[in-house]
Amino acid sequence: IPLRLVGSEMCIRDRYKKEPLEKQIQYVAKNIYYLCKHKDINSIFITSSLSDNVKAFDMLAESLKSNGLEIVSGKDILTDVESLENAINSEAVIFFEKIGRSDYNDLCDNLDLCEQQGINVLGTVMIM
Repeated sequence: IPLRLVGSEMCIRDRYKKEPLEKQIQYVAKNIYYLCKHKDINSIFITSSLSDNVKAFDMLAESLKSNGLEIVSGKDILTDVESLENAINSEAVIFFEKIGRSDYNDLCDNLDLCEQQGINVLGTVMIM
């Protein structure tokens, strides 16, 4: 399952698609960790519009925690007040979405909401 972190600082290209999921998650987590270290970010809120529990989502959260980051995860910030509050109280947000399942317009609405609330967005992890 190829993963990509879409953002201004990082992108995992399709050449990693032959790697096992665990190794891809570790690579993404290390990139996020170094970006956070560079930007002096210690707490991240990870959110997803996916209603079902995605194994990769939990693996990413655990991998980031093991790198020493404070991680809170939650539901879509557009529809869940508690998740929006968690995003506002974190230093940065990462969106976790699935190609072909996540709605592009919803992601844009999430980004607009983050901009309105002054929420720092690190990027989006996309899985296939």
